[in-house]
Amino acid sequence: MATGGWLLVADPLKYAVNPAFQAKAALLVLAVPVQAGLQRLVARASPVPAQRLLAVVSLLLWLGVAAAGRVVGLL
Repeated sequence: MATGGWLLVADPLKYAVNPAFQAKAALLVLAVPVQAGLQRLVARASPVPAQRLLAVVSLLLWLGVAAAGRVVGLL
């Protein structure tokens, strides 16, 4: 997140209107609380069905962040 902030500061007008950067930022805003919730659930001793669902959602969000990050340089 720190390097993305520096990237935005380097050329804010270029990246602020970049749809891939906007998608990456939105996915990142969603991924962080999902990851925190998943870590809280996993820390519990007894497994719950929500752990698997949250793990899949978390994985998809982080993969989306990575994919959008790769596209940022292409646009």
